[in-house]
Amino acid sequence: MEFFRFTYAEFQAIVLSVQVALICSLISLPLSIAGGWILARKQFSGKWFVEGVVQLPLVLPPVTVGYLLMVVFGVRGFIGEFLLEHFNIRISFTFWAAVLASVVVSFPLVVRAIKVAIEMVDVNLESASRTLGAGPWKSFFTITIPLALPGIISGFVLGFARCLGEFGATITFAGNIVGKTQTMPLAIYAAMENPSGEYVAIRLVAISILLSFAAMVISEYMNRKIVKDHERVGTGYSERKKGFTLDLKCEVQDRITGIFGPSGAGKTTLLRMIAGLEKPDRGYITIGGKKFYDSETKINLPPEKRNIGYVFQEGRLFPHLKVIQNLKYGIRDHSDKKLFDEISTMLKINDLLYKRIDQISGGQAQRVAIGRALLSSPELLVLDEPFSALDKKLRQHIIVLLRPLINKYQIPMLIVSHDLTDLLALTSNLLLIRDGKCSGLGNYYELMLQKEAMDQMSKSGLMNVIDLQLKHVDNDRGVLFLTHGKHEIYAESRLNENGYLENHTINVMLRPEDITLARHRIVDISIQNQLEGIIEKLIVTENRVLCVVDHGFKLIAEVTLATMQQMKMKEGDMIWSLFKAAAVKTNSKGIVNSRI
Repeated sequence: MEFFRFTYAEFQAIVLSVQVALICSLISLPLSIAGGWILARKQFSGKWFVEGVVQLPLVLPPVTVGYLLMVVFGVRGFIGEFLLEHFNIRISFTFWAAVLASVVVSFPLVVRAIKVAIEMVDVNLESASRTLGAGPWKSFFTITIPLALPGIISGFVLGFARCLGEFGATITFAGNIVGKTQTMPLAIYAAMENPSGEYVAIRLVAISILLSFAAMVISEYMNRKIVKDHERVGTGYSERKKGFTLDLKCEVQDRITGIFGPSGAGKTTLLRMIAGLEKPDRGYITIGGKKFYDSETKINLPPEKRNIGYVFQEGRLFPHLKVIQNLKYGIRDHSDKKLFDEISTMLKINDLLYKRIDQISGGQAQRVAIGRALLSSPELLVLDEPFSALDKKLRQHIIVLLRPLINKYQIPMLIVSHDLTDLLALTSNLLLIRDGKCSGLGNYYELMLQKEAMDQMSKSGLMNVIDLQLKHVDNDRGVLFLTHGKHEIYAESRLNENGYLENHTINVMLRPEDITLARHRIVDISIQNQLEGIIEKLIVTENRVLCVVDHGFKLIAEVTLATMQQMKMKEGDMIWSLFKAAAVKTNSKGIVNSRI
Protein backbone atom coordinates (compact mmCIF):
# COMPACT_ATOMS: atom_id res chain seq x y z
CA MET A 1 0.00 0.00 0.00
CA GLU A 2 3.03 2.28 0.36
CA PHE A 3 3.15 2.46 -3.41
CA PHE A 4 -0.23 4.23 -3.58
CA ARG A 5 0.62 6.76 -0.89
CA PHE A 6 1.30 10.18 -2.49
CA THR A 7 3.67 12.64 -0.84
CA TYR A 8 2.71 16.28 -0.38
CA ALA A 9 5.13 17.33 -3.16
CA GLU A 10 3.56 14.82 -5.55
CA PHE A 11 0.08 16.02 -4.64
CA GLN A 12 1.23 19.61 -5.23
CA ALA A 13 2.55 18.68 -8.67
CA ILE A 14 -0.75 17.01 -9.63
CA VAL A 15 -2.87 19.93 -8.41
CA LEU A 16 -0.53 22.45 -10.03
CA SER A 17 -0.68 20.59 -13.36
CA VAL A 18 -4.47 20.58 -13.34
CA GLN A 19 -4.58 24.26 -12.35
CA VAL A 20 -2.13 25.28 -15.09
CA ALA A 21 -3.93 23.15 -17.71
CA LEU A 22 -7.36 24.47 -16.74
CA ILE A 23 -6.34 28.15 -16.64
CA CYS A 24 -4.38 27.72 -19.87
CA SER A 25 -7.40 26.16 -21.61
CA LEU A 26 -9.76 28.87 -20.38
CA ILE A 27 -7.39 31.60 -21.60
CA SER A 28 -6.82 29.87 -24.95
CA LEU A 29 -10.49 29.15 -25.68
CA PRO A 30 -11.81 32.63 -26.62
CA LEU A 31 -8.59 33.43 -28.50
CA SER A 32 -8.78 30.10 -30.32
CA ILE A 33 -12.46 30.59 -31.24
CA ALA A 34 -11.67 34.03 -32.68
CA GLY A 35 -8.59 32.72 -34.50
CA GLY A 36 -10.36 29.61 -35.77
CA TRP A 37 -13.29 31.66 -37.09
CA ILE A 38 -11.02 34.14 -38.89
CA LEU A 39 -8.99 31.36 -40.51
CA ALA A 40 -12.15 29.40 -41.43
CA ARG A 41 -14.35 32.20 -42.72
CA LYS A 42 -12.18 35.11 -43.86
CA GLN A 43 -10.11 35.48 -47.00
CA PHE A 44 -7.26 37.99 -46.91
CA SER A 45 -3.81 38.47 -48.38
CA GLY A 46 -1.10 36.78 -46.36
CA LYS A 47 -3.51 34.29 -44.80
CA TRP A 48 -1.07 31.47 -45.48
CA PHE A 49 1.59 33.34 -43.49
CA VAL A 50 -0.75 33.87 -40.52
CA GLU A 51 -1.70 30.18 -40.53
CA GLY A 52 1.99 29.27 -40.59
CA VAL A 53 2.77 31.50 -37.61
CA VAL A 54 -0.18 30.08 -35.63
CA GLN A 55 0.93 26.49 -36.28
CA LEU A 56 4.66 27.18 -35.73
CA PRO A 57 4.75 26.08 -32.04
CA LEU A 58 3.65 22.60 -33.18
CA VAL A 59 6.91 22.03 -35.06
CA LEU A 60 9.34 24.10 -32.97
CA PRO A 61 11.21 22.25 -30.20
CA PRO A 62 9.47 23.17 -26.90
CA VAL A 63 12.80 24.38 -25.50
CA THR A 64 13.00 26.85 -28.39
CA VAL A 65 9.51 28.09 -27.56
CA GLY A 66 10.57 28.54 -23.93
CA TYR A 67 13.69 30.44 -24.98
CA LEU A 68 11.65 32.77 -27.23
CA LEU A 69 9.26 33.41 -24.34
CA MET A 70 12.25 34.27 -22.17
CA VAL A 71 13.51 36.70 -24.83
CA VAL A 72 10.13 38.45 -24.89
CA PHE A 73 8.83 38.12 -21.31
CA GLY A 74 12.02 37.55 -19.29
CA VAL A 75 13.35 40.24 -16.92
CA ARG A 76 15.54 41.48 -19.77
CA GLY A 77 12.96 40.90 -22.50
CA PHE A 78 11.43 43.93 -24.19
CA ILE A 79 7.98 43.23 -22.70
CA GLY A 80 9.13 41.61 -19.46
CA GLU A 81 11.50 44.46 -18.61
CA PHE A 82 8.76 47.03 -19.29
CA LEU A 83 6.30 45.21 -17.00
CA LEU A 84 8.88 44.89 -14.25
CA GLU A 85 9.98 48.54 -14.35
CA HIS A 86 6.56 50.18 -14.66
CA PHE A 87 4.20 47.76 -12.90
CA ASN A 88 6.58 45.61 -10.82
CA ILE A 89 5.18 42.52 -12.56
CA ARG A 90 7.50 39.60 -13.18
CA ILE A 91 6.39 36.72 -15.38
CA SER A 92 9.40 34.43 -15.87
CA PHE A 93 9.96 31.69 -13.27
CA THR A 94 6.48 32.17 -11.79
CA PHE A 95 3.21 30.24 -11.88
CA TRP A 96 2.02 32.49 -14.70
CA ALA A 97 5.11 31.66 -16.70
CA ALA A 98 4.02 28.01 -16.61
CA VAL A 99 0.55 29.06 -17.75
CA LEU A 100 1.89 31.25 -20.57
CA ALA A 101 4.23 28.51 -21.80
CA SER A 102 1.32 26.06 -21.88
CA VAL A 103 -0.90 28.57 -23.70
CA VAL A 104 1.66 29.05 -26.47
CA VAL A 105 2.32 25.36 -27.10
CA SER A 106 -1.36 24.30 -26.89
CA PHE A 107 -2.85 27.21 -28.85
CA PRO A 108 -2.18 25.73 -32.34
CA LEU A 109 -3.95 22.47 -31.45
CA VAL A 110 -7.02 24.27 -30.15
CA VAL A 111 -7.16 26.68 -33.11
CA ARG A 112 -6.83 23.85 -35.61
CA ALA A 113 -9.66 21.82 -34.01
CA ILE A 114 -11.98 24.83 -33.83
CA LYS A 115 -11.11 25.97 -37.36
CA VAL A 116 -12.04 22.54 -38.75
CA ALA A 117 -15.27 22.52 -36.72
CA ILE A 118 -16.30 25.96 -38.00
CA GLU A 119 -15.44 24.99 -41.58
CA MET A 120 -17.85 22.08 -41.25
CA VAL A 121 -20.69 24.38 -40.21
CA ASP A 122 -22.77 25.04 -43.33
CA VAL A 123 -22.27 28.70 -44.24
CA ASN A 124 -25.70 28.56 -45.84
CA LEU A 125 -27.25 28.16 -42.39
CA GLU A 126 -25.51 31.35 -41.33
CA SER A 127 -26.88 33.06 -44.46
CA ALA A 128 -30.37 31.80 -43.61
CA SER A 129 -30.15 33.34 -40.14
CA ARG A 130 -29.12 36.68 -41.65
CA THR A 131 -32.23 36.71 -43.86
CA LEU A 132 -34.31 36.17 -40.70
CA GLY A 133 -33.02 39.40 -39.19
CA ALA A 134 -30.03 38.08 -37.25
CA GLY A 135 -26.97 40.31 -37.31
CA PRO A 136 -23.43 38.88 -37.55
CA TRP A 137 -23.08 38.51 -33.77
CA LYS A 138 -26.45 36.82 -33.26
CA SER A 139 -25.75 34.49 -36.17
CA PHE A 140 -22.34 33.66 -34.69
CA PHE A 141 -23.61 32.88 -31.20
CA THR A 142 -26.90 31.18 -32.16
CA ILE A 143 -25.85 29.24 -35.26
CA THR A 144 -22.07 28.96 -35.69
CA ILE A 145 -21.06 28.34 -32.08
CA PRO A 146 -23.79 25.77 -31.25
CA LEU A 147 -23.13 23.79 -34.44
CA ALA A 148 -19.35 23.93 -33.93
CA LEU A 149 -19.64 23.17 -30.20
CA PRO A 150 -18.46 19.52 -30.39
CA GLY A 151 -15.32 20.71 -32.19
CA ILE A 152 -14.83 23.53 -29.70
CA ILE A 153 -15.09 21.09 -26.79
CA SER A 154 -12.73 18.71 -28.58
CA GLY A 155 -10.22 21.53 -29.06
CA PHE A 156 -10.58 22.59 -25.42
CA VAL A 157 -9.92 19.03 -24.21
CA LEU A 158 -6.98 18.59 -26.60
CA GLY A 159 -5.49 21.82 -25.31
CA PHE A 160 -6.02 20.67 -21.73
CA ALA A 161 -4.25 17.37 -22.45
CA ARG A 162 -1.37 19.16 -24.18
CA CYS A 163 -0.97 21.47 -21.18
CA LEU A 164 -0.81 18.47 -18.84
CA GLY A 165 2.11 17.08 -20.79
CA GLU A 166 4.02 20.32 -21.39
CA PHE A 167 7.67 20.10 -20.33
CA GLY A 168 10.31 21.80 -22.50
CA ALA A 169 8.89 25.33 -22.72
CA THR A 170 7.88 25.26 -19.05
CA ILE A 171 11.26 24.20 -17.64
CA THR A 172 13.03 26.77 -19.83
CA PHE A 173 10.75 29.73 -19.10
CA ALA A 174 9.24 28.88 -15.69
CA GLY A 175 11.87 26.63 -14.13
CA ASN A 176 11.31 23.57 -11.94
CA ILE A 177 10.30 25.17 -8.65
CA VAL A 178 8.49 22.82 -6.25
CA GLY A 179 5.02 24.08 -5.33
CA LYS A 180 5.32 26.98 -7.75
CA THR A 181 6.07 25.83 -11.28
CA GLN A 182 6.76 22.09 -10.88
CA THR A 183 4.02 20.37 -12.84
CA MET A 184 3.76 16.58 -13.23
CA PRO A 185 6.18 16.29 -16.19
CA LEU A 186 8.76 18.33 -14.29
CA ALA A 187 8.18 16.31 -11.09
CA ILE A 188 8.66 13.07 -13.08
CA TYR A 189 11.91 14.48 -14.49
CA ALA A 190 13.11 15.41 -10.98
CA ALA A 191 12.15 11.95 -9.63
CA MET A 192 14.08 10.22 -12.41
CA GLU A 193 17.22 12.13 -11.39
CA ASN A 194 16.79 10.88 -7.82
CA PRO A 195 17.95 7.24 -7.34
CA SER A 196 15.16 6.67 -4.79
CA GLY A 197 12.46 8.39 -6.83
CA GLU A 198 11.43 5.43 -8.99
CA TYR A 199 8.05 4.90 -7.30
CA VAL A 200 7.37 8.64 -7.36
CA ALA A 201 7.94 8.73 -11.12
CA ILE A 202 5.74 5.66 -11.70
CA ARG A 203 2.88 7.10 -9.62
CA LEU A 204 3.01 10.45 -11.43
CA VAL A 205 3.28 8.75 -14.82
CA ALA A 206 0.17 6.67 -13.99
CA ILE A 207 -1.82 9.78 -13.02
CA SER A 208 -0.59 11.58 -16.13
CA ILE A 209 -1.65 8.68 -18.35
CA LEU A 210 -5.10 8.49 -16.73
CA LEU A 211 -5.77 12.22 -17.12
CA SER A 212 -4.47 12.34 -20.69
CA PHE A 213 -6.37 9.18 -21.68
CA ALA A 214 -9.63 10.60 -20.28
CA ALA A 215 -9.05 13.81 -22.23
CA MET A 216 -8.39 11.91 -25.47
CA VAL A 217 -11.51 9.75 -25.02
CA ILE A 218 -13.64 12.88 -24.65
CA SER A 219 -11.94 14.48 -27.66
CA GLU A 220 -12.48 11.38 -29.81
CA TYR A 221 -16.16 11.23 -28.80
CA MET A 222 -16.62 14.86 -29.81
CA ASN A 223 -14.82 14.28 -33.11
CA ARG A 224 -17.19 11.42 -33.94
CA LYS A 225 -20.13 13.67 -33.08
CA ILE A 226 -18.76 16.30 -35.47
CA VAL A 227 -18.63 13.75 -38.31
CA LYS A 228 -22.18 12.53 -37.56
CA ASP A 229 -23.56 16.07 -37.43
CA HIS A 230 -21.67 16.95 -40.60
CA GLU A 231 -23.27 14.05 -42.47
CA ARG A 232 -26.72 15.22 -41.34
CA VAL A 233 -26.27 18.94 -42.01
CA GLY A 234 -24.14 18.83 -45.15
CA THR A 235 -21.03 20.60 -46.24
CA GLY A 236 -20.12 24.07 -45.08
CA TYR A 237 -18.35 24.85 -48.31
CA SER A 238 -19.86 27.52 -50.49
CA GLU A 239 -18.32 28.89 -53.64
CA ARG A 240 -19.43 31.69 -55.86
CA LYS A 241 -19.83 30.60 -59.46
CA LYS A 242 -16.91 31.72 -61.58
CA GLY A 243 -17.07 32.78 -65.21
CA PHE A 244 -20.77 33.68 -64.97
CA THR A 245 -22.32 37.08 -65.61
CA LEU A 246 -25.81 38.08 -64.52
CA ASP A 247 -26.71 41.08 -66.65
CA LEU A 248 -30.33 41.83 -65.85
CA LYS A 249 -32.42 44.98 -65.98
CA CYS A 250 -36.13 44.67 -65.32
CA GLU A 251 -38.94 46.14 -63.26
CA VAL A 252 -41.42 43.73 -61.69
CA GLN A 253 -44.71 45.25 -60.57
CA ASP A 254 -46.94 42.19 -60.18
CA ARG A 255 -47.55 41.03 -56.63
CA ILE A 256 -46.52 37.46 -57.43
CA THR A 257 -43.88 36.80 -60.08
CA GLY A 258 -42.47 33.44 -61.12
CA ILE A 259 -38.84 33.36 -62.23
CA PHE A 260 -38.34 30.64 -64.80
CA GLY A 261 -35.26 29.39 -66.58
CA PRO A 262 -33.00 26.38 -67.03
CA SER A 263 -30.44 25.30 -64.45
CA GLY A 264 -27.49 27.68 -64.35
CA ALA A 265 -29.46 30.57 -65.87
CA GLY A 266 -28.87 32.83 -62.85
CA LYS A 267 -32.18 32.50 -61.01
CA THR A 268 -30.68 31.71 -57.61
CA THR A 269 -27.95 34.31 -58.07
CA LEU A 270 -30.64 36.93 -58.68
CA LEU A 271 -32.47 36.01 -55.47
CA ARG A 272 -29.23 36.01 -53.46
CA MET A 273 -28.42 39.50 -54.72
CA ILE A 274 -31.90 40.75 -53.85
CA ALA A 275 -31.56 39.25 -50.35
CA GLY A 276 -28.09 40.71 -49.85
CA LEU A 277 -26.28 37.37 -49.76
CA GLU A 278 -24.24 38.28 -52.84
CA LYS A 279 -23.04 41.67 -53.97
CA PRO A 280 -23.52 42.76 -57.60
CA ASP A 281 -20.55 44.35 -59.36
CA ARG A 282 -22.70 47.30 -60.37
CA GLY A 283 -26.29 48.45 -60.70
CA TYR A 284 -29.05 48.99 -58.17
CA ILE A 285 -31.81 47.05 -56.40
CA THR A 286 -34.94 48.86 -55.26
CA ILE A 287 -38.01 47.25 -53.69
CA GLY A 288 -41.12 49.21 -52.80
CA GLY A 289 -39.26 52.50 -53.19
CA LYS A 290 -36.56 51.40 -50.74
CA LYS A 291 -33.04 51.21 -52.17
CA PHE A 292 -31.21 48.08 -51.04
CA TYR A 293 -28.16 48.40 -53.26
CA ASP A 294 -26.66 51.11 -55.43
CA SER A 295 -23.12 50.86 -56.74
CA GLU A 296 -22.94 54.58 -57.50
CA THR A 297 -23.98 55.84 -54.05
CA LYS A 298 -22.26 52.91 -52.25
CA ILE A 299 -25.51 51.74 -50.64
CA ASN A 300 -25.47 48.06 -49.69
CA LEU A 301 -27.86 47.07 -46.91
CA PRO A 302 -26.90 43.85 -45.08
CA PRO A 303 -29.37 40.93 -45.30
CA GLU A 304 -30.77 41.51 -41.81
CA LYS A 305 -31.75 45.09 -42.75
CA ARG A 306 -33.61 44.16 -45.94
CA ASN A 307 -36.54 42.35 -44.29
CA ILE A 308 -36.80 39.73 -47.03
CA GLY A 309 -38.15 36.29 -46.19
CA TYR A 310 -36.09 33.64 -47.98
CA VAL A 311 -37.22 30.03 -48.47
CA PHE A 312 -34.21 28.09 -49.69
CA GLN A 313 -34.23 25.13 -52.02
CA GLU A 314 -32.98 22.75 -49.32
CA GLY A 315 -34.93 24.39 -46.49
CA ARG A 316 -31.89 25.28 -44.38
CA LEU A 317 -33.57 24.61 -41.09
CA PHE A 318 -31.24 24.90 -38.12
CA PRO A 319 -30.51 21.29 -37.11
CA HIS A 320 -29.65 22.07 -33.47
CA LEU A 321 -33.04 23.72 -32.87
CA LYS A 322 -36.47 22.11 -32.66
CA VAL A 323 -39.20 23.02 -35.13
CA ILE A 324 -40.78 25.57 -32.80
CA GLN A 325 -37.40 27.24 -32.21
CA ASN A 326 -36.80 27.40 -35.96
CA LEU A 327 -40.19 29.02 -36.47
CA LYS A 328 -39.62 31.61 -33.75
CA TYR A 329 -36.04 32.44 -34.75
CA GLY A 330 -36.95 35.37 -36.97
CA ILE A 331 -40.05 36.64 -35.16
CA ARG A 332 -39.75 40.36 -34.54
CA ASP A 333 -42.84 40.72 -32.36
CA HIS A 334 -42.93 37.82 -29.88
CA SER A 335 -46.14 39.15 -28.36
CA ASP A 336 -48.10 38.33 -31.53
CA LYS A 337 -48.97 34.73 -30.66
CA LYS A 338 -52.03 34.86 -32.92
CA LEU A 339 -49.88 35.08 -36.07
CA PHE A 340 -47.77 32.12 -34.95
CA ASP A 341 -50.83 29.98 -34.24
CA GLU A 342 -52.49 31.06 -37.49
CA ILE A 343 -49.55 30.19 -39.74
CA SER A 344 -48.80 26.94 -37.90
CA THR A 345 -52.41 25.87 -38.39
CA MET A 346 -52.58 26.86 -42.07
CA LEU A 347 -49.34 24.99 -42.82
CA LYS A 348 -50.51 22.01 -40.73
CA ILE A 349 -47.35 21.84 -38.62
CA ASN A 350 -48.84 22.08 -35.12
CA ASP A 351 -48.02 18.44 -34.42
CA LEU A 352 -44.38 18.97 -35.46
CA LEU A 353 -43.53 21.86 -33.14
CA TYR A 354 -41.50 19.91 -30.58
CA LYS A 355 -39.77 17.53 -32.98
CA ARG A 356 -36.12 17.71 -33.99
CA ILE A 357 -35.35 18.57 -37.59
CA ASP A 358 -34.00 15.08 -38.30
CA GLN A 359 -37.35 13.64 -37.21
CA ILE A 360 -39.44 15.32 -39.93
CA SER A 361 -39.79 14.52 -43.63
CA GLY A 362 -38.71 16.65 -46.59
CA GLY A 363 -42.21 17.94 -47.23
CA GLN A 364 -42.69 18.80 -43.56
CA ALA A 365 -39.32 20.56 -43.48
CA GLN A 366 -40.30 22.70 -46.45
CA ARG A 367 -43.55 23.69 -44.73
CA VAL A 368 -41.57 24.68 -41.64
CA ALA A 369 -39.17 26.72 -43.80
CA ILE A 370 -42.10 28.57 -45.39
CA GLY A 371 -43.63 29.22 -41.97
CA ARG A 372 -40.32 30.48 -40.60
CA ALA A 373 -39.96 32.95 -43.46
CA LEU A 374 -43.56 34.19 -43.10
CA LEU A 375 -43.22 34.63 -39.33
CA SER A 376 -40.33 37.04 -39.86
CA SER A 377 -42.99 39.48 -41.21
CA PRO A 378 -41.15 40.11 -44.50
CA GLU A 379 -41.86 42.92 -46.92
CA LEU A 380 -40.97 40.51 -49.73
CA LEU A 381 -40.99 36.71 -49.79
CA VAL A 382 -38.60 34.89 -52.13
CA LEU A 383 -38.74 31.14 -52.72
CA ASP A 384 -35.80 29.44 -54.41
CA GLU A 385 -36.84 26.15 -56.04
CA PRO A 386 -39.07 25.26 -53.06
CA PHE A 387 -40.49 22.17 -54.77
CA SER A 388 -37.42 20.70 -56.51
CA ALA A 389 -36.57 18.18 -53.76
CA LEU A 390 -40.18 17.00 -53.43
CA ASP A 391 -42.10 14.39 -55.39
CA LYS A 392 -45.18 15.33 -57.41
CA LYS A 393 -47.67 14.61 -54.64
CA LEU A 394 -45.74 16.65 -52.07
CA ARG A 395 -45.30 19.52 -54.54
CA GLN A 396 -49.04 19.73 -55.08
CA HIS A 397 -49.60 19.58 -51.33
CA ILE A 398 -47.24 22.51 -50.70
CA ILE A 399 -48.90 24.50 -53.50
CA VAL A 400 -52.31 23.85 -51.92
CA LEU A 401 -51.01 25.33 -48.66
CA LEU A 402 -49.23 28.26 -50.30
CA ARG A 403 -52.16 29.67 -52.25
CA PRO A 404 -54.38 30.65 -49.29
CA LEU A 405 -51.34 31.94 -47.39
CA ILE A 406 -50.37 34.23 -50.25
CA ASN A 407 -53.91 35.51 -50.60
CA LYS A 408 -54.37 36.06 -46.87
CA TYR A 409 -51.16 37.95 -46.10
CA GLN A 410 -50.81 39.80 -49.43
CA ILE A 411 -47.01 39.57 -49.35
CA PRO A 412 -45.21 40.33 -52.64
CA MET A 413 -43.43 37.19 -53.74
CA LEU A 414 -40.74 36.02 -56.15
CA ILE A 415 -40.68 32.28 -56.74
CA VAL A 416 -37.96 30.51 -58.69
CA SER A 417 -38.42 27.21 -60.49
CA HIS A 418 -37.23 25.35 -63.56
CA ASP A 419 -40.62 23.60 -63.62
CA LEU A 420 -43.11 25.78 -65.48
CA THR A 421 -46.13 23.82 -64.25
CA ASP A 422 -45.30 24.51 -60.60
CA LEU A 423 -44.99 28.24 -61.29
CA LEU A 424 -48.23 28.44 -63.25
CA ALA A 425 -50.08 26.84 -60.35
CA LEU A 426 -49.25 29.97 -58.35
CA THR A 427 -49.00 32.79 -60.88
CA SER A 428 -49.24 33.58 -64.58
CA ASN A 429 -46.80 36.49 -64.28
CA LEU A 430 -43.36 35.31 -65.35
CA LEU A 431 -39.80 36.58 -65.58
CA LEU A 432 -37.82 34.39 -67.97
CA ILE A 433 -34.05 34.18 -67.54
CA ARG A 434 -31.57 32.55 -69.87
CA ASP A 435 -27.75 32.74 -69.61
CA GLY A 436 -27.96 35.51 -67.03
CA LYS A 437 -30.20 37.75 -69.13
CA CYS A 438 -33.92 38.53 -69.19
CA SER A 439 -35.53 36.71 -72.11
CA GLY A 440 -39.12 37.66 -71.29
CA LEU A 441 -41.31 39.42 -68.73
CA GLY A 442 -45.10 39.42 -68.60
CA ASN A 443 -48.19 37.24 -68.61
CA TYR A 444 -47.71 33.60 -69.58
CA TYR A 445 -50.06 33.75 -72.56
CA GLU A 446 -48.60 37.05 -73.76
CA LEU A 447 -45.12 35.55 -73.58
CA MET A 448 -46.36 32.70 -75.75
CA LEU A 449 -46.64 35.20 -78.60
CA GLN A 450 -42.90 35.95 -78.36
CA LYS A 451 -40.81 33.39 -80.21
CA GLU A 452 -37.78 33.45 -77.91
CA ALA A 453 -39.93 33.18 -74.79
CA MET A 454 -42.11 30.47 -76.31
CA ASP A 455 -39.06 28.41 -77.30
CA GLN A 456 -37.73 28.60 -73.75
CA MET A 457 -41.02 27.69 -72.09
CA SER A 458 -41.87 24.88 -74.52
CA LYS A 459 -38.69 23.01 -73.53
CA SER A 460 -40.12 22.59 -70.03
CA GLY A 461 -43.51 21.44 -71.32
CA LEU A 462 -46.38 23.84 -71.78
CA MET A 463 -49.49 23.72 -69.65
CA ASN A 464 -52.88 25.43 -69.51
CA VAL A 465 -53.59 26.61 -65.97
CA ILE A 466 -57.04 28.08 -65.38
CA ASP A 467 -59.07 29.32 -62.41
CA LEU A 468 -62.67 28.09 -62.71
CA GLN A 469 -65.77 28.52 -60.57
CA LEU A 470 -66.91 25.31 -58.90
CA LYS A 471 -70.72 25.16 -59.19
CA HIS A 472 -71.53 21.63 -58.13
CA VAL A 473 -69.89 18.39 -57.01
CA ASP A 474 -71.53 15.13 -58.08
CA ASN A 475 -69.80 12.61 -55.83
CA ASP A 476 -72.00 9.77 -57.02
CA ARG A 477 -70.73 10.06 -60.61
CA GLY A 478 -67.33 11.55 -59.76
CA VAL A 479 -67.85 14.78 -61.71
CA LEU A 480 -67.10 18.42 -60.93
CA PHE A 481 -69.26 21.03 -62.67
CA LEU A 482 -67.14 24.13 -63.36
CA THR A 483 -67.85 27.43 -65.11
CA HIS A 484 -65.97 30.34 -66.62
CA GLY A 485 -68.20 33.06 -68.03
CA LYS A 486 -70.66 31.40 -70.40
CA HIS A 487 -68.69 28.15 -70.59
CA GLU A 488 -69.52 25.02 -68.62
CA ILE A 489 -66.63 22.63 -68.02
CA TYR A 490 -66.66 19.13 -66.58
CA ALA A 491 -63.76 17.69 -64.60
CA GLU A 492 -63.24 14.28 -63.13
CA SER A 493 -63.47 13.81 -59.38
CA ARG A 494 -62.84 10.61 -57.49
CA LEU A 495 -66.01 8.94 -56.31
CA ASN A 496 -67.16 10.09 -52.89
CA GLU A 497 -64.18 12.40 -52.52
CA ASN A 498 -64.80 15.26 -50.10
CA GLY A 499 -62.99 18.55 -49.75
CA TYR A 500 -64.20 20.55 -52.75
CA LEU A 501 -66.15 23.67 -51.84
CA GLU A 502 -69.00 24.72 -54.09
CA ASN A 503 -69.22 28.33 -55.31
CA HIS A 504 -65.49 28.81 -54.82
CA THR A 505 -62.69 29.14 -57.33
CA ILE A 506 -60.60 26.09 -58.10
CA ASN A 507 -57.35 25.85 -60.03
CA VAL A 508 -57.18 23.29 -62.87
CA MET A 509 -54.56 22.19 -65.38
CA LEU A 510 -54.93 20.94 -68.94
CA ARG A 511 -52.16 19.75 -71.24
CA PRO A 512 -52.10 21.27 -74.78
CA GLU A 513 -51.85 17.82 -76.36
CA ASP A 514 -55.09 16.76 -74.61
CA ILE A 515 -57.09 19.35 -76.57
CA THR A 516 -58.66 18.46 -79.91
CA LEU A 517 -59.66 21.23 -82.33
CA ALA A 518 -62.77 21.08 -84.53
CA ARG A 519 -64.51 23.44 -86.96
CA HIS A 520 -67.91 22.83 -85.31
CA ARG A 521 -69.50 21.26 -82.29
CA ILE A 522 -69.60 17.45 -82.44
CA VAL A 523 -72.58 15.44 -81.22
CA ASP A 524 -72.71 11.77 -80.30
CA ILE A 525 -69.19 11.80 -78.83
CA SER A 526 -67.88 10.95 -75.38
CA ILE A 527 -65.94 14.21 -75.09
CA GLN A 528 -68.13 16.40 -72.88
CA ASN A 529 -66.13 19.64 -72.90
CA GLN A 530 -66.62 21.55 -76.17
CA LEU A 531 -65.85 25.29 -76.07
CA GLU A 532 -66.23 27.79 -78.90
CA GLY A 533 -63.47 30.35 -79.32
CA ILE A 534 -61.32 32.39 -81.71
CA ILE A 535 -57.84 31.49 -82.91
CA GLU A 536 -55.68 34.30 -81.57
CA LYS A 537 -52.27 33.05 -82.63
CA LEU A 538 -50.72 30.18 -84.58
CA ILE A 539 -47.13 29.41 -83.62
CA VAL A 540 -45.40 27.07 -86.06
CA THR A 541 -42.36 25.16 -84.81
CA GLU A 542 -40.98 22.64 -87.30
CA ASN A 543 -43.78 20.09 -87.85
CA ARG A 544 -46.02 21.10 -84.97
CA VAL A 545 -48.28 24.07 -84.32
CA LEU A 546 -49.30 25.71 -81.07
CA CYS A 547 -52.72 27.25 -81.39
CA VAL A 548 -53.68 29.96 -78.86
CA VAL A 549 -57.49 30.03 -78.62
CA ASP A 550 -59.41 32.78 -76.81
CA HIS A 551 -62.50 31.48 -74.98
CA GLY A 552 -62.73 34.43 -72.58
CA PHE A 553 -59.72 32.70 -71.09
CA LYS A 554 -56.88 31.42 -73.24
CA LEU A 555 -56.14 27.81 -74.07
CA ILE A 556 -53.11 26.46 -75.89
CA ALA A 557 -53.75 23.47 -78.12
CA GLU A 558 -51.10 21.47 -79.94
CA VAL A 559 -51.67 20.07 -83.43
CA THR A 560 -49.45 18.91 -86.27
CA LEU A 561 -48.56 21.14 -89.18
CA ALA A 562 -50.42 18.74 -91.47
CA THR A 563 -53.60 19.16 -89.39
CA MET A 564 -53.38 22.95 -89.56
CA GLN A 565 -52.98 22.83 -93.34
CA GLN A 566 -55.75 20.27 -93.79
CA MET A 567 -58.20 22.31 -91.67
CA LYS A 568 -57.01 25.54 -93.33
CA MET A 569 -56.68 27.15 -89.94
CA LYS A 570 -55.74 30.82 -89.72
CA GLU A 571 -55.72 33.50 -87.06
CA GLY A 572 -59.17 35.02 -86.41
CA ASP A 573 -61.06 31.83 -87.34
CA MET A 574 -63.78 30.41 -85.10
CA ILE A 575 -62.73 27.07 -83.61
CA TRP A 576 -63.98 24.57 -81.07
CA SER A 577 -61.71 23.18 -78.33
CA LEU A 578 -62.62 19.65 -77.25
CA PHE A 579 -61.19 17.85 -74.23
CA LYS A 580 -62.26 15.04 -71.92
CA ALA A 581 -63.30 15.59 -68.31
CA ALA A 582 -60.55 13.15 -67.29
CA ALA A 583 -57.95 15.44 -68.91
CA VAL A 584 -58.82 18.30 -66.54
CA LYS A 585 -56.60 17.93 -63.49
CA THR A 586 -57.49 19.81 -60.35
CA ASN A 587 -54.38 21.44 -58.92
CA SER A 588 -55.84 21.65 -55.44
CA LYS A 589 -58.95 20.95 -53.43
CA GLY A 590 -58.50 24.10 -51.41
CA ILE A 591 -60.14 27.47 -51.92
CA VAL A 592 -58.62 29.98 -54.28
CA ASN A 593 -60.14 33.35 -53.42
CA SER A 594 -58.68 35.17 -56.40
CA ARG A 595 -56.27 34.68 -59.23
CA ILE A 596 -52.74 35.33 -58.10
